[in-house]
Amino acid sequence: MPAGEPANLQEVFLRAKEQHGAQLISYIGVDGAEQTNSLSDLFQQSGSIALHLRQAGLRAGDKALFLLEDTAEFVP
Repeated sequence: MPAGEPANLQEVFLRAKEQHGAQLISYIGVDGAEQTNSLSDLFQQSGSIALHLRQAGLRAGDKALFLLEDTAEFVP
């Protein structure tokens, strides 16, 4: 891996937050409702989800299956 490049997905998200944290991402639900989050918000929420998964016993390298009704649930 080239020097200075992110080594894992967490580092990719951290770099995105640092460089583009105020950038917004919008989701359009099946009912047409729009939900908007900043990259900083997504980073914080993903950390919370990761913590809960670790507390439930999931470890690095484990496989997990997520069954979600819409993408806004997967990407908070």
